[in-house]
Amino acid sequence: MKLYAVTQGVYSDHRVIGIVDDKDDAAKNLEGMDDIGFQEFEVNALKSLPAGYKAYEVKMYIDNGEVSYVDPVCSIAEYLFPDDWNANWENELEIQRVVAATSEEHAVKIVNEMRAQLKACTPWYSRETKNVQSS
Repeated sequence: MKLYAVTQGVYSDHRVIGIVDDKDDAAKNLEGMDDIGFQEFEVNALKSLPAGYKAYEVKMYIDNGEVSYVDPVCSIAEYLFPDDWNANWENELEIQRVVAATSEEHAVKIVNEMRAQLKACTPWYSRETKNVQSS
């Protein structure tokens, strides 16, 4: 069974305004309201790490792949409910991600592959010039 958190607002004004089990019905009832969003949750579906894996948080510079931080995650909640890409364009141009991996090196490899996809699919910014670069 799926439930949907109905959200409204942006940035510091972003909040949950309700939980519903019928997204389409809720969307019809909220039609015309600004900044409405839905986040889907599967009921009773907490995932666990695969055997032999740990959760690692990795921060990596987008432009050159240099790792600025890698560490095992202390809270399983950070793995269960991650901020998807969390690419920080303004502050040193880093990508930050929590991933399941067998080692720190494996975690860095996974995030580096994500970084390559991000660079290939979107304009990115050079740390040196702060200008949009073509891929």
